[in-house]
Amino acid sequence: MTKFVKTATLAGIALAGALALGASSASAALMLSLDDNNGTVVNVNDGMSPGVVSYSGMVGANWTINVTTGLGFPAPTFDPGHVDLNSVNVSLGAGTLTMILTATGQESVDEIIRIANAIGGTINQGGTLTTSVSVDGNNIPSLTQIFSGTNAFSGEVKSDEITLTNGGMPYTYDMALRVDIQHVQGGASSFNNEVQRPVSEAGTLGLFGLGLMGLGMAMRRRKTA
Repeated sequence: MTKFVKTATLAGIALAGALALGASSASAALMLSLDDNNGTVVNVNDGMSPGVVSYSGMVGANWTINVTTGLGFPAPTFDPGHVDLNSVNVSLGAGTLTMILTATGQESVDEIIRIANAIGGTINQGGTLTTSVSVDGNNIPSLTQIFSGTNAFSGEVKSDEITLTNGGMPYTYDMALRVDIQHVQGGASSFNNEVQRPVSEAGTLGLFGLGLMGLGMAMRRRKTA
């Protein structure tokens, strides 16, 4: 094996190791559920477009217009634990529409992760919008936000730390983003809701250190070859 091949091989191993720290398993999937709470449920899987789910149409008899898109890993620019749900809805009268975007098979090398929830949009006059986040079926109360009695709104970014319990190096988990829209009369509501894991300085330094370690091994092998 030539010096170049040895160096390239070691560098490739280091790069693969670094990428593996942030990679999720092939089982990662996204699902969207729309429920008019009156007997109609619409489920959409990412299927042919991994990390992308969308629906356009009616949800029951009351919600005559629903245009919803959900994004998450492995869609481009989305890391594990990062999802985005946006929707435009029009109703004929009073009613509640529940939208749940579920990201399964997410992975993390950290046992404790931080999750942030941010949302903005418009609410039908007199209506209410509630956003909440759960991990492995457990609701995280500190990330819940409720808006009512206004047209346009912009919520604060709420974040909290979560301890994962499944597996280890990496830990696996499912995450669900839920939005409930309640109309007291016919009208329209819209929103964009994003949940993600802020990148910690420690995690960034860890990746950088692993890369340096691989580079050092490659240089040492090159000198002794």
